[in-house]
Amino acid sequence: MACCRPSQTQIARDGVKGIIISTIEVNGAPETVLIDKNTTYVVAKYNTLRGALHGHTYFCDAVAKSYVIKDAWDDEITLVPRDGA
Repeated sequence: MACCRPSQTQIARDGVKGIIISTIEVNGAPETVLIDKNTTYVVAKYNTLRGALHGHTYFCDAVAKSYVIKDAWDDEITLVPRDGA
C-alpha cells in the first residue's frame, strides 16, 4: 500500500504507543501528521527538510510521553491509540 498521494513524498514514519507519526512533503512543503484511531492531525509545517526531521523526532518523543499534544495551530488534541498499531 502506498503511503502517500501523488503530490506527497514520505520523509519519515514511526509508530509510538499506537500512534503513527508521519512526516511527508506535500507539494514540496514538509509537514508532520499524527494518525490515531479517529483521524489525522497536522501538528507541524516546516520550511526545511532538516527542520522536518528534527520535528519528526520531537513528535516521536512527545507522543512517547503523552497522548495530549498541540497541533500546528496550537490547539490541544487528545490522541486515541490505534488498535494493533
